[in-house]
Amino acid sequence: MKKFVLSGDSMRGIHFLRWLDQGNDSRKVLQLLSHDFSKPPIHHVQFLIDGSTLTIMGVDMFGNIRTYAFDPSDPDSFKGKKLLGRAVFCSGSRVSRVGRITAKAPSDSPAATVSHRIGVCLSTYDASLGMLFPLDETTFKRLQSLQNKLITSVIQVAGLNPHKFRQAKYADTAPGEAQGSEKILDGSVVWKYLQLTTEEQNDMARLIGSRRETVLKNLRALSRSMFIY
Repeated sequence: MKKFVLSGDSMRGIHFLRWLDQGNDSRKVLQLLSHDFSKPPIHHVQFLIDGSTLTIMGVDMFGNIRTYAFDPSDPDSFKGKKLLGRAVFCSGSRVSRVGRITAKAPSDSPAATVSHRIGVCLSTYDASLGMLFPLDETTFKRLQSLQNKLITSVIQVAGLNPHKFRQAKYADTAPGEAQGSEKILDGSVVWKYLQLTTEEQNDMARLIGSRRETVLKNLRALSRSMFIY
């Protein structure tokens, strides 16, 4: 990642560039690899990394979190010149700063695999903090099913729908770009599972075709990955 650069602009959107060293003449050049054709007003950019999988993240002036893929093999990317929008998700507030953070390994054991996941920590103008991390597909699908069941089965504050709250504000979605929580989990919903009784947790896990112990293990691993110290 040392030779790649992300740039966000309020007028021209997000740009993905590569730093090139021209060799003996000591010239250094920034080569534009790709950008977002829709040009949203991007204020913050960062990389999300899950092993060998790279996701580009941008936050616009309204607090919407946007994720992109750089995939030259996809015909819709015009040989990589266009960043492919994957998801857009409202953070709930305008974001003031974004910093990269490495996910903690799942265990303190010396035999534990070193974490190769890198996420971001966000701060907002209303003094709140948020974190965004990549997840493996199996865990994501399980927790997404849990999230959907929690939304329909647990009483929400003032009867409001968390899905609607997380939909992007003042933003149009491109083809293939998921709105709301279709590709991003909402932690404020998923953590409500821990507030249920043991019997309710067993019933909820059974409804999504899993076991309470498996769900709790996923939540513990997710919680640990967000440890800063």
